[in-house]
Amino acid sequence: MDEPEFNKLVVNHILLKTHPYSLLPKNVKQIVGSKEVWKNTVIKYSLKHQMRYSTNLVKQFALDERHYYHDLLRVSASNYMLYPYHLSDVLIKGLKKTPFKYYYEMFQDIMDKEKSYDSLPNFTAADGVRLLGIGRNQYIDIMNQCRQKSWLWNKKKSTIQKLLPTEPLTIDIDYWWIVKLGYVTEDNHRSAEEPQRVIINKLLQEGKNGIVAGYLPKRTVHELFRKKLIYLDIPIKDDDIIQVPPLEGFVMNRVLGDYFENLLYKIFVSLDERTTVSQVSNILQADINMVKHAISLYIRLGFAKKKSVDPLPDPSVVQKSDTKYHVSWYKSVHFIDDVNNKSTNNQLSTNSENQQKEFQKLIKDTYDKEVGNKRIAFIFDSTITAFLMMGNLGAGLKNHAVTLFEVGKLLDETVDDFLSELNKISINEHEEGEAQTYFEHAIALKNTINFLRFNIDCFVDNSDGRVDLFRCERLESLKASTVTRIFANNYALVVSMAPISSETKLISSCFPPHFGSSIPEINSFWFKLYMYSIAKNGLPSMLFPCGTRLKSLPIIFKYFNYFLLTSGNRDPVIIPVNNILPILNDNLLKSPVFLQGFSMESDRPDVKYVTFPITEEEKSELSQYDYGNTIIDLQEKLHLECSIGFFKLIKVKQYARYIYSDDDEYYEYEEYDDDDDFESDEEFDNVDDDISNNNNNDNDNDNDNDNDNADEHSMNKRFFIDSTNTNHKAFNAPPPSSECNGIGVIHGKLNNFCDKRDCKPSIMRCPHDSETQIFDMSTITDIQECGIEQMICSDITINFPYTQSTIIQLLCDDHKEE
Repeated sequence: MDEPEFNKLVVNHILLKTHPYSLLPKNVKQIVGSKEVWKNTVIKYSLKHQMRYSTNLVKQFALDERHYYHDLLRVSASNYMLYPYHLSDVLIKGLKKTPFKYYYEMFQDIMDKEKSYDSLPNFTAADGVRLLGIGRNQYIDIMNQCRQKSWLWNKKKSTIQKLLPTEPLTIDIDYWWIVKLGYVTEDNHRSAEEPQRVIINKLLQEGKNGIVAGYLPKRTVHELFRKKLIYLDIPIKDDDIIQVPPLEGFVMNRVLGDYFENLLYKIFVSLDERTTVSQVSNILQADINMVKHAISLYIRLGFAKKKSVDPLPDPSVVQKSDTKYHVSWYKSVHFIDDVNNKSTNNQLSTNSENQQKEFQKLIKDTYDKEVGNKRIAFIFDSTITAFLMMGNLGAGLKNHAVTLFEVGKLLDETVDDFLSELNKISINEHEEGEAQTYFEHAIALKNTINFLRFNIDCFVDNSDGRVDLFRCERLESLKASTVTRIFANNYALVVSMAPISSETKLISSCFPPHFGSSIPEINSFWFKLYMYSIAKNGLPSMLFPCGTRLKSLPIIFKYFNYFLLTSGNRDPVIIPVNNILPILNDNLLKSPVFLQGFSMESDRPDVKYVTFPITEEEKSELSQYDYGNTIIDLQEKLHLECSIGFFKLIKVKQYARYIYSDDDEYYEYEEYDDDDDFESDEEFDNVDDDISNNNNNDNDNDNDNDNDNADEHSMNKRFFIDSTNTNHKAFNAPPPSSECNGIGVIHGKLNNFCDKRDCKPSIMRCPHDSETQIFDMSTITDIQECGIEQMICSDITINFPYTQSTIIQLLCDDHKEE
């Protein structure tokens, strides 16, 4: 059974838990096959999704519950999945498999196999750090010690065991978590200290309900946890509100792609401080119990907090007899941290509140309206997060950058802190190259957020002026209908960054209104070609089909030292001339490549930005420049009056370009020198004829690119050949009315070429629907598209079986100039 059918079967039948094989519809039975196949499918799915035995269909097929849970742990550990905390009551009490023991054996296994730390998925690695204290550096250190000490292979496993911790670390425990009794033997009970025995006895009396951690001595709870005698449950209710602060302690390794990890990332981007747990479940169309399980894991790992929890009373104003919480929790790290966080962020929250009050007053005075409860969604791509993480822009930005990348969302509640870190950045005059790019993007992001937040010019009905940030790639993991529900429920306006990566799936939204690219083709080179066919202006460009091989660059790139290379649907990259050929040919093995001449001097040429829509006042100003009329014409023809964005123009110096002629329909080669003019960074060039030549000739075309050279007089023709071989001279085609002049050919229907004794033609170029022919004068060559009856040259006559053809150009060896 293939994966799509399997998934469909799971959703419709297994999750409903009401369809044994005998009750399956006939069409489903045809997909499944026999009852034995159905049995294996149910067991495989249940193990893969860590399903509880007693409440699912698997109990009809796996008769031994204990054996089923053993298999579940084995499958989960072999795939490096998270510990199934929702099954803790069964796994800890029945199989004595605590989270610490589960990860201990997992780390021992990957170390024994000498696998990289990156083989652990992100959330699994984070949970391993929390319980074992083994991060990337610790893992590498243990592996190095293991290699030094285990010189005998049979001692390797014992060496690893000695280097791994023997008990879990002291973890953070919130006072509202539930403490439950684990697997406790009589020996454990006897060896426990008196305070520990008291708690064990209380937990025995409470049974499976457990006791709130805050009611018990904090120190004793931690001691019992380290002894693995208790486990912790995190209660989540339907109406709880969850807060996701900037991530700390997140491990960025790899994505596993299992069902639960996918759900974790989907919930990450769907959570906010205005949406309850049940609403998140409805938005994602996911089982609410699985949503609660995922949220409890966020809280367990420290990646989220429950906002709706009752706060711990202030010990300075509450008498001991008035509270049910143990006094030790008042001195806890959590309470102190809460106080510190309030004092630290007090100024930021005050500024935000003042901005919102001023915004509300302006809206009331200007529009006579009340602000709503919806926000502005600003969509960015992974380029921004990569620049923030790689740019070494500040230690405070790192957590925000990780949050933007992994969570895919940054709420307005944390934007103030984010902006305070961005405000510390200033462009250093000494920064250049990539480092300068990082600074520029960070500052541009800061300016964009400041412009959108609490701006009366960006006000739409029901907006409260706040801004939430979304990473486009994370939204792609959600169904289109889910994204629509998220935006419709909480946002009044959606704005996308520009240019957004061409590798991402663009967001399309009619309600709320969306300012940004709506179709992927906007970011493709096809749209660039279309736009510049309208502008009749652009940098020299050429599109090479996949499989083309080049030994030299076409002559239109003669003056350029830097190029823009776009491979397939990827973003363009700047390549210097000394690397362009190997990179170009390597990319052509996998996809078509769009190549543009970019700059002659630097990879950061002078650039001018012109924003649209262009007002009447701006039109009069633009008309003073050579490029002004082109920009105005583009706005009218592309109907950009109702859009927002910008044109990017590049300042150019002397270079070779093609000028399009409406009358003659060809491109001319022209030397151009104007320091005050700008050309668009996008290109337009008709290269179909050259491409057909490149595509139709394999080995022959390589020689064509290497050995042909068109002289200056041939540049006003339709076809050109670039070559480093100076022995090749061009014979150009005279007008059809001309007679044979001794240095060329008659343009039209021919019976022969001129009897030019010193001409040794090796290449003949035919019309645009034909091939370039490379031939040896000592042989008879069958040129099907160029049907010449006869060629007489160098005392050799070559007969061809076809007639009625046109010759555009000959390239001859050792031609003597007249």
